[in-house]
Amino acid sequence: MMFPINRSPTAYAYLFKTGERVFDSRERQPHGHTTPTAYSDVSKIGEPLFGGRETQRIINDIETNRSWNGTAGDIVPEAVTQLPTWPADKHLDLNVVSNDGVHRHEFGKQLTTTPLRMQLRNNHYEAIIAGQVTPVASDGNCFYHSLLLTLNHSEQQQLLGTAFISYDRNSIADDANNPNVMALRQLLASYLRENPAFHNFFPDGVLEHENSILQDEQAKGPIAEAAALARELQVAEDAALARELQVAEDAALARELQVAEAAALARELQVAEAAALARELQVAEDAVLARRLEQQAVVKVLLAGV
Repeated sequence: MMFPINRSPTAYAYLFKTGERVFDSRERQPHGHTTPTAYSDVSKIGEPLFGGRETQRIINDIETNRSWNGTAGDIVPEAVTQLPTWPADKHLDLNVVSNDGVHRHEFGKQLTTTPLRMQLRNNHYEAIIAGQVTPVASDGNCFYHSLLLTLNHSEQQQLLGTAFISYDRNSIADDANNPNVMALRQLLASYLRENPAFHNFFPDGVLEHENSILQDEQAKGPIAEAAALARELQVAEDAALARELQVAEDAALARELQVAEAAALARELQVAEAAALARELQVAEDAVLARRLEQQAVVKVLLAGV
């Protein structure tokens, strides 16, 4: 079943990946539902998003390298186009490929004639450049890799400001080292912290539903606090683990580079030593030959005198 495309100037879309389907926030919900029926992780339907404890978890997910989880991931396509530094002549055109067709969603402050095109298929984002799908790394940063690919260097610099670092991406292997991915994640997280009103992103009725759930959680007292603390600890542990893994990867890479440099130096020394030895041998051979020639000349003189 195909759903209508919302083409309003601010297409606040609500991505529903369960069942490979996407609902727009202004589309009619199926079977007349008025409460939210579309969450990336249905188990989270009872948790407050903005204005509750879940807010920090969502922002931390956005700010964590290689993290793409649930609601945090769903917020990003709209949030990035609302950044003050977003190029005014661009909007994001996202094709969501599902079992029943392609669902097109547009994000931005206004529709433009030069959209940035991306594709979401099997929970993986890819850039569409000149009509061709351009693969990116499946490392939890695929949205950011794809978005940066669709922007030229000057547009990236406008978006990221002083955090922008010029980086040429020649192949999919280069994605892992792109410093602008984390710059974009941090920019988005800062924007969401400073703009709690972005909860308008969610469909009609979500906030009322979340507020009632929040009141129920508060009524539970210590149990709710313990659950919230457990979630916060899990987020902190996940972030710490991600940092440790990054440090370990950096250390491993540094060791590999050190081994490679040592091997290269050893080869250079071996070549230099071989060249020096060859020169010494050549000098010795030349000296021996010179002495022989001198001796032969002396013999010739002596023989001539006889």
